[in-house]
Amino acid sequence: MTGDETEATQIFFLLDLGYSFEDALDCYEEVSLFNGTAKDYAYDLIEETTEIPENFRYYIDYDAIATTWRSTARSPKSTTT
Repeated sequence: MTGDETEATQIFFLLDLGYSFEDALDCYEEVSLFNGTAKDYAYDLIEETTEIPENFRYYIDYDAIATTWRSTARSPKSTTT
């Protein structure tokens, strides 16, 4: 994906969340794109940033983490920043 395609995808993502075009232009650079599922992203992020003891690895529910992230995606109606 070229830089222009990435920027357009970031802006369209924000517009789909309900951002105005002006607001989307102001903050599209804060959007991180990942090619894969939310579950894959959760797995990759946790594996890259967290040391998990082997005996706990089987208890991590990556589907639940992905579901939570999708349901709490930052939107203009959100009170969290």
